Parts: sequence; C-alpha cells; structure tokens
Amino acid sequence: MPSAERASAALLRELGGAIHRGSGQPAGTCPSEFWDAGGVANPPYCYSAVMHCANPTTTPDLDFIYSYDKPAAPLSGSIVFLPGSGGTLGKLVGDGQFVQDYFNDSYEVIQVAWQTDWQQTSDPLALMTAAGRPAGFLNYVLNTPLLNARSTIPTAGLCAQAVSAGSGGAGYALAWYADSAGNYLNADLDNVELMSGPVFANVEAGCMVISPSLTAAQTICPAGQYGCSPGTTTWQNPEPYVPVDAQQVRAWTNDNTCANAMQTSSTSNQNWLAMSIVNGSGGNFTYSNLGMAGWVCATSTSCSLPNCPNNSAAEGEFFYTLFTSGSHPAGYKLTGITSCENAEGVAQGTDPDTGQPGWKAIEGHMTTQCTHPSPR
Repeated sequence: MPSAERASAALLRELGGAIHRGSGQPAGTCPSEFWDAGGVANPPYCYSAVMHCANPTTTPDLDFIYSYDKPAAPLSGSIVFLPGSGGTLGKLVGDGQFVQDYFNDSYEVIQVAWQTDWQQTSDPLALMTAAGRPAGFLNYVLNTPLLNARSTIPTAGLCAQAVSAGSGGAGYALAWYADSAGNYLNADLDNVELMSGPVFANVEAGCMVISPSLTAAQTICPAGQYGCSPGTTTWQNPEPYVPVDAQQVRAWTNDNTCANAMQTSSTSNQNWLAMSIVNGSGGNFTYSNLGMAGWVCATSTSCSLPNCPNNSAAEGEFFYTLFTSGSHPAGYKLTGITSCENAEGVAQGTDPDTGQPGWKAIEGHMTTQCTHPSPR
C-alpha cells in the first residue's frame, strides 16, 4: 500500500497552504458505490488521503478516499461531489446518475468518502471548524492539476454539487474559508448546486427548544424574495431538526439537548448560533464570480415516509435570503421542487418551472454555469 496523501485543512477562515499529491499511486479498486467509467477513461481507482486540521487535539486527522474519472479531451471542467450525512461510505449511492451524465458531458467527476463523519470535532465552534475538512478537499482539488481541468484549459469550470449535510459543508466553505492572503474559496469556484440545504445555515433555529409545545416555521420564498424561480410558490417549513436528523446533529455539535424534549439553555443557543453558517457576526456572502442554485423540497404536508418533510428547506432559507439583486451569485435561483418522494428527494421530484424531473433541471443549471471565468 503506498503512502497516503496528506491534504491540508485549516483554522476557521483560513485554508491550508500548498497541497501536494504525494506518491499519486492508487490505493486500490473503489468500493462499488463509487461511479467509474467502466474502463472508458482512467481505471476505477480510489486514492487514500489524510486530512490534516490546524488543531489535531480537537479536530484530529481524518482518513478519506477519493476517485476521479476523466473523459477524453477537451474537458468542460471538473465537478466535485459532496455527499450527505457524514459523507462516509454508503452515502454516495444517490450521485451515480449525476456523475455519469456529467462525465458524458465531458466533465471530470470527483467523489470523496470520509472514514468517519467529517463533522466530528471537540472544538468549541464544532461544525464550523469541522467544515475545514470539506473546504480543505475543495482546496486540494483546486491546487491539484490532475483534478482541476482549469489547470490546462483556461475556460474549464471548477464546480461542486452537494446534498444535505454536504451542502452544509459547501456553505461553510463558501462563506468562511479563505487562504492566508484572504482569498475566499468562493472566488475560485465557478458554480455550486446546493441540494436540500444548506442544513447548517442556522443551527440554533434547528436545535433551539423554546417550549416543547411550540414549533417555529420558516416561510420559504415569500412574495418579493429575490431569486425564487417563477414556478416556486410560498410554503411553510418547520425549523426544528426532525428526530433522526437531530440525533446526528447532537453528536456533531457535542450537545445532546439539540431539538430534544426540554427547553434549551441560553448557552446552548448561543453556541449553536456561533457555529452556524449564517450567524450574524461575519462570513462572506457576496459571490459575484460564482454561479449557484438551491433546490429544496416544497411541501408542508407529511409524505409516506418517516420524518418527512424535514427542515432542510427552512435551514436553506436562512442562507438564501441573504442574496439580493445587488449582491448575488451569477445565474442564481432557488427552486421549490414538488412531488418529492422523500424528505430531501429533489432529484426525484418535479421542477415547477419546466415540468422536468428534478435531476434534469439540476444538471441543466450545472452545465450552463460550470464554465470559467464568468458564469452566466
């Protein structure tokens, strides 16, 4: 087994310095859930790597594996996939069709899986600090010519597609992570598709219990909200994390009171707000060089599966309301997908603007916007 590569994550707001590939030797055949081109291009290898964080005492090194599939030249760009939940093996299965379609559209496709949940840390800022891992991986792709098509093709896009907790990681990377010179990662990416989230936009709203008998709700796309697609209509989405999600968030925030049965303390509430993507005390939300779209399930009623709907639309709304006609991502739109099959099933639902399946609308936006230097 060759030596693992080491990628560098960093302190809050600062990405690591130079990132090197190490030996570049394959770690072995990928697990079956990784998509591969079936011998059409590069062999289906997965590479081992180690994410090194700035404070290994609170945020220890974390092993991960990644794959890339590169179609024949000329390349249109590179697309990185950030999976849901903890981003571990078992969470990549929903990406397969997207990966194949983007590959067929001449994009290099890059998948990643962490050994354990990337959100694990004992740092007081919890999720915000742990997000240095997905941010560090995006920075690694940016600085690795084999993975970044732009290194040889100036017009090639460098883009990301993220779902659920993965969209939370992407949100942190865009808003809070920059290099030592203050160059934010959002300025280096060309387009980001955020599916069902970002679910950590306001962790306090998702975790806080004012009273067990009271449930706050967000109004999604109220009249006049900038960027809401023409076919998206207003609806209400409860703010608290549903039980199955709250269980994970409790572990990731190191606070078992999150969305639990009792009123939460002011200390917990303050801590959850401080670690949120949108916390009122900083962050970069001006993305003039970045294309972006948000895709959430538009439903206020229960569906046939447990814990549905969840609060991913409400969490996303805290993020999306920050964008206006004067400060917005290029080609930006927020779409409420109808007829979702489950709480976060935007890919299987229906685009209210075109009647297309959600996956087709998402792919259409990505392939339009994933170009460099100026998204449309």
